[in-house]
This record gives sequence, structure tokens and C-alpha cells, in this order.
Amino acid sequence: MKPFSKFFSLCAGFLFVLFAVYLHWKDSKHISPQQQSTLLQNALSLRAEKLEKLAKEFSTVTCGGFDAFLRYPEKWRTAAEQEEIALFKFDKENLLFWSDNTLPVGLEVLRSEPTNKLWKLKNGWYLAHRISSDSCSVLGLALIKREFSYSNKYLNDYFKDAPDVLPASRLSIDSIAGALALKNQSGTSLAYFEPSSNKLDPETK
Repeated sequence: MKPFSKFFSLCAGFLFVLFAVYLHWKDSKHISPQQQSTLLQNALSLRAEKLEKLAKEFSTVTCGGFDAFLRYPEKWRTAAEQEEIALFKFDKENLLFWSDNTLPVGLEVLRSEPTNKLWKLKNGWYLAHRISSDSCSVLGLALIKREFSYSNKYLNDYFKDAPDVLPASRLSIDSIAGALALKNQSGTSLAYFEPSSNKLDPETK
């Protein structure tokens, strides 16, 4: 065998072994449905803690309109942009303040929608926490899953604080076969989670 041919054969053999190792590593990274459920439940608990703490702090702020919040904008903007937790303040007649204008939520929904379940909005699933008072009330919405009606390279589904949960996994308010209940700290089922084994997200839904 010529030296060049021998060298080429050695390189090809090395690349084959390397590819086999990669496939083994890729398979070892597979996360089972039960593991995904555990990861998401842990993320849900973490999100609930952050949401309740932030909403409680926000509830101590004056009930005035936007002008009254000028000394607080950075804190609430950071919550919306980094933590993906939106805050709303409203009284019996008006929406006084909101920290995130990307959420399609009306005043009646903020006032009356039950908080003992996840909220499905146009751009995702949210955990809700409401603090009511006689003067004005606060509602916080913490993103659990970003979910669009279709996906492309600019719009991608994901689970907040649970990056290893596969984006193709589904959430549902109603119980579905094979789905696992996601519960709050008191044991109430907030939604049902159907893990996916599909690692590749379709470009369209």
C-alpha cells in the first residue's frame, strides 16, 4: 500500500471512530419524558417564587398612573426583559400600569381570570399571581413556555428556565392521555404536560 493511501485509510478510520463516539454521546444526552417532567416542575416552582416575590414588591408601589412609576422603570423593565415576568396594576375601572406591552391581555381578564391554572395567551403559557386590594390590584404573569402558532428561525418555542425540556413538548389545560399534571405548591393542577421525544422542531406547525 502506498504511503498516501495508508495515511488516507488511517484518517478515514479515525473519523469513523470519532463519528461513532459522537452518536453515542448524542444518545446519552437524551432526556426521558419523566426527566423532562421533573425539570419542568422544578422550573415552575422557581418561576412561582420569583413571580410572587416580584408581585409583592410591586404591590407596595403607589396606585397612580404611569407618572407615578417613573422612579421605578428600570426594575420593572428588567423583570419583563430578563426574567420574562410582566406586571400589571389596575383599579376597578382602569389599567394603571403595565411593564410589558407585548402581552395581549385585557382589563377584564386581569381582573377575573382564575389564577389556579396556567394562562394560554397568543405568544405562550404563563403562570399568574394576583394581589387584590380595595384601592388597586396587581397581577403578575411569568412566562412558562414561549409558544407561537408557527415557528421559523426568528420565532422559536422554548420553556423558560427549563432549556433541556424539548420545545415540541405540549401543555394543555385539559387532561390528555399520557400527560403529567403540573402542580403548584398547594398541590393544585395548573396544567398538563405531554413530553416529546422529537428533538427537531418543525419549521411550521
